[in-house]
Amino acid sequence: MGRKKGSGNYPHAFKRQVVAETFERGATVAAVARVHGLNANMIFQWRKDERFMPSAVNLEPQFLPVEIEGVPDSAPAMESRADSAGGIVVTLASGHRVSAQGDVSVETFLQVVRELVP
Repeated sequence: MGRKKGSGNYPHAFKRQVVAETFERGATVAAVARVHGLNANMIFQWRKDERFMPSAVNLEPQFLPVEIEGVPDSAPAMESRADSAGGIVVTLASGHRVSAQGDVSVETFLQVVRELVP
């Protein structure tokens, strides 16, 4: 009898392969799930399990290029606050918001944001 799709009864090697695919450049969990006929939530669960994490995955945070235009000289550069969920939200004078979740130092985050503001 064959394996039913969505049964969750997949070999560990298959789970590792699927999880590795989600870490490829440009990949999304949703797209990988569609290719394999899986539920994306199942793949998210597999990604939480160290047994299925590929060893070569670079989980270091990466910066994306950001360009800020049209910030008036008279406006304050930014306003920041820590939110109740343990994250940081910075509203730039242009109205754009930058946020981070988790255990983030306000001082470190503001240093990064200040580098973005001319």
